[in-house]
Amino acid sequence: MTQREQQDRLRVLAEVVDGLAFLTPMNESPPPLPEQQEITVELLCGGRRQQRLVIALGAGLGRCLAANMGGVMDPAEVTPEDACEAALELANVVAGKMAAFSTGSDGQAVSLPRIIPALTLDPEQSCCLTLAEGTVALSWAS
Repeated sequence: MTQREQQDRLRVLAEVVDGLAFLTPMNESPPPLPEQQEITVELLCGGRRQQRLVIALGAGLGRCLAANMGGVMDPAEVTPEDACEAALELANVVAGKMAAFSTGSDGQAVSLPRIIPALTLDPEQSCCLTLAEGTVALSWAS
């Protein structure tokens, strides 16, 4: 991934976490290690040349995400299932914006997101944001 592509993806990720979930992007950071990931989501985008998108949420971020998206005041009230649903929705929105951004249209197919086991994200094909509320990473590979 070129420096420009990485910056474009960081910008999309920051816009989505801010606009969809009212989370506060702070700065770029290294992707979280598998043991630091609370929820990891995968989906496939594209037609013939599919790309794999992975969103990894750091510890505690799933609950904050779900609380903000669901209008719950206290993240402690959020169930693990609610946190997973919020992570799936975040991945869907990021994938849609990335597909439109990378092709210039909204016509790319996007698979249903699914929760996967935590994995090591390639720093060369990933970008990560530290938020006031935690960490979120995006990995995008062919």
